Amino acid sequence: MDELFKMKVKIIKNAVIIVGVMAILTVLFISDKNPVLIGLIFGLLISILCFEQLSVAVMKAVELSPDKAQVFVGVRYFIRLFIYAAVIYVSLKADYISVIGALMGLISIKMSILLSTMTGDLK
Repeated sequence: MDELFKMKVKIIKNAVIIVGVMAILTVLFISDKNPVLIGLIFGLLISILCFEQLSVAVMKAVELSPDKAQVFVGVRYFIRLFIYAAVIYVSLKADYISVIGALMGLISIKMSILLSTMTGDLK
């Protein structure tokens, strides 16, 4: 369990670094910075929340019977999908949140996992 926690922390830390690099690039190259920066932070926080929810769902599903686990994981998947849709909807409707920034924040955990896998950090 301790190893799982360390891996989750590493993935989240790398996602924060990725978003930090994106934020620096935003400050350097985009004139209207605030909506993009708010979108990055908003997307990152929601991405971390959904990553933690996925972790809890997988840990609980392992303890359930196969039929119950399938239903449980399916319901959790649709909850995460609804959360992602809500984030995108809010970022489309709110003038102070950039949808591009929010999308980049939402995929930050996925980019972190991909980079960690490519470099061999996740074993």
